[in-house]
This record gives sequence, structure tokens and C-alpha cells, in this order.
Amino acid sequence: MVKEAKTLNDLAERFQWHEGLDPDHIFDEEKEMIAVLRTKVPELKDEDDKFVATFLFARRHDMKETEVLLKKFFKKKSEVQNSVFEGQRIPSLKYTKILQDHPNFGNVPMVQPMGYRDNQGRMLRYLPMELDNPSSRSLQLMCAILFRHMYYIMATEPLNAWRNGTIMVLDMKNIGWNNVDLGSSGREVSKMVQGTFPTRIRAFYMLNCGPIISALTTAARLVLPKKMMGRAKQINIDELREIVPPKYLLPQYGGEAPVYGMKEHLEESIAQEERLFSEGIWPIPPGKGNIAIKKEDNNAAKKDEA
Repeated sequence: MVKEAKTLNDLAERFQWHEGLDPDHIFDEEKEMIAVLRTKVPELKDEDDKFVATFLFARRHDMKETEVLLKKFFKKKSEVQNSVFEGQRIPSLKYTKILQDHPNFGNVPMVQPMGYRDNQGRMLRYLPMELDNPSSRSLQLMCAILFRHMYYIMATEPLNAWRNGTIMVLDMKNIGWNNVDLGSSGREVSKMVQGTFPTRIRAFYMLNCGPIISALTTAARLVLPKKMMGRAKQINIDELREIVPPKYLLPQYGGEAPVYGMKEHLEESIAQEERLFSEGIWPIPPGKGNIAIKKEDNNAAKKDEA
């Protein structure tokens, strides 16, 4: 048996997207896989094929592993969803208050939530690490935020980007020990990102790394999976410019990517979230995609379980 050549995204050659196809193209073989998965995971009745395809990519089209991942996702989602409605709490509202209390909140620019790519077509995320303060948020809150964000990405990013995975650019400027979660909640969040969501993080690039970062990296090895830590690399701005095209590079790194204030973005998001949460909908839909979950549907499901 001839072994297939390794591809950039680690997916088989027959599942590689190319110019001329729709960005959300799903191959016939993938459609057959999705149909089988729907017979094994009842919760998929409320999700479209694009949603299911992201899980296939995350497990490189291994049907057994994809089924396991989907079941983990829906089990955790049910737990988080129940806690959100039972507490009548809007997760993002509380988190916004935490961010607003940070002295640099108004000074940190934020890129458009989606659409940024590196030179290899992988999804690109920028994270200003100085804004995070694990002691100010609970694990329950963080889980709710992660689900909210994951559904947003699923509905707004095309499948051709999902096939290639994601790279994270972590700006370590002004970071300290209070920005790192070395406890059990940190391990739980890391496990969720890699073992519950269809996330394919291909690399972590850390910028502005001072002397403290070496110590933080050593400590992080106690929390993060070995595989994840193997993808972490300290780089400088010149190296970042070789990885990211100018149009997707932030101005502070010498690029042309449009930015806007973190404050304005979050206030707009919260206004929408408050309105829809009052109608019993969570996660909050971004305008397309079948991702809204009605509170009454959730209550009905709980009665069925009882």
C-alpha cells in the first residue's frame, strides 16, 4: 500500500480544497460520512453539514474519533447551557466588566473577529495576553465564553479555512504571573479547546517575550498538553512579517489590518447578547447558521432526560 504524501493541513489529498470550488465546498465522500454521523449522534439534527464537517477535519476524517469528539462536545454544551439559563446570567456581560476594569482596556486594539489568514491560508487569531486575569473569572464563565465564540467561528468562517486550521499570535507585552492560569481550571480549559471543540491549532507564536516568559513557559508545561506546547514558538516581529501578509498584520507590527477599539466591539456585542438572551436564546447567533438554542427547547430536553 502506497502511503499518501503529507499535506500542509494533514488531511488526505482527496479532501484538499482548491481554487474553483465554493469556499464552503463539501466533497461527496465527506457528505456520506456526515450522513452516517447523523445516525450516530442525535444532537446533529439541529446542526447543518458545515458544522459537522469541522469535526471531521479536526479528526482527519477518522469516523470513530469524530463521533467521540461530537459526543464530548454536545455533553459539555448541555452542561454549560443548563448553568447559563439556570443562573439567568449572560456570560459575556460579566466578562466584559472584567475587561473594563483592566487599566489598558481602552488602549488595546482589536482586529476584525474573523477573516484573517497567514501566508498558508490558515485562520489567524491575535490575543493580547495582558488583558486576561484568570483569578477574575470562573471555569463556568470561561466555558460559556468558549462555546459562544466557537459557534460564532463556525458560522462565519468558510470551510476552506477550517480545513487548514488556526495559528495563534500571543502578544506577551506587559504579561505577568497574574495572567497565567496554572490551576485545575487552566488544565480544564486547555482540554476543552483540544479535546471538546473541533479546534485545529497548528501553532502558537509568542511576541514581545521578556525574561519572565521563559519561567512562564516552564510553568505552562505543567498545565498544557505536550502536543500543544510543541507548537509554541517565540518569534520577533520580523519573523511574524514572514508568516503573515501585510493586509492581515496589525499596524503595531508594521501591517495594514484594520483595527477598532476593544471597548466599542464588546459594547456592541453585549447589546445584542442582552436582547437575545432575554428571548431565551443562547449561544447568540451571529446572523447566519442554525446555532440559536431556545431556552424552552433546553427545558424540554431536561424533562426528557428526567
